[in-house]
This record gives sequence, structure tokens and C-alpha cells, in this order.
Amino acid sequence: MPSAQPCSCRDITFAEVLRAIIDCKAPSAPGPDGIHPQFIKHLPEAGLNALHKLFNRLWALGICPQEWKKATI
Repeated sequence: MPSAQPCSCRDITFAEVLRAIIDCKAPSAPGPDGIHPQFIKHLPEAGLNALHKLFNRLWALGICPQEWKKATI
């Protein structure tokens, strides 16, 4: 179950989302979700906007899904 503590911090900017995606190591393997970084890097603008909105909504609600805390090393 995700923890929920609303955040009064500023929103995540679209530029920050883009920078995080650009900085991902392209040849890396998919994480536990099975999504390959190349898939995210090649999202169209509508997909990037959806991610941006999702991240800000979760940020504002103070929710960090447990799945996002896992990594495949």
C-alpha cells in the first residue's frame, strides 16, 4: 500500500521529467515493471505529458508506489 502524505513542494516541471528521461542509461535493462528505458525515451509528446501529469499528481498526494522503490540490479 502506498504511503500518502501530501506534499506542499513545487510541481515537477516538464523539463525535469525530460532531463530524467534523457539521463537514463539507454542500454540498461528493463526494471521490475518490464518497461525498457528505450520505450520511455521514444514516447511521443502525449506520452511524456501523461507521465508529467501522473508524477505531479502522485507528488501532490504524497504517494510513492511500492513498485517504484524496487530495482533490478
